[in-house]
Amino acid sequence: LAKFEPMRSAIVFQENPVRIMALEEIPEIEMGNRTHEKMEKGKTAEVPEYFAFYLKLKGSVELLP
Repeated sequence: LAKFEPMRSAIVFQENPVRIMALEEIPEIEMGNRTHEKMEKGKTAEVPEYFAFYLKLKGSVELLP
């Protein structure tokens, strides 16, 4: 269990792109064997679905069509 890294080993969603809009400032985050860049509030981006749903569940983003 000491070697378990949930931000790398517990990814259940895919790499499919999802558009998001930041509802707050999001810091740079390492997840899924990559570093996701910092986002400012109100900015939009296309990110992998695993990262989009992580941020959505935290209440940090809105998913866009």
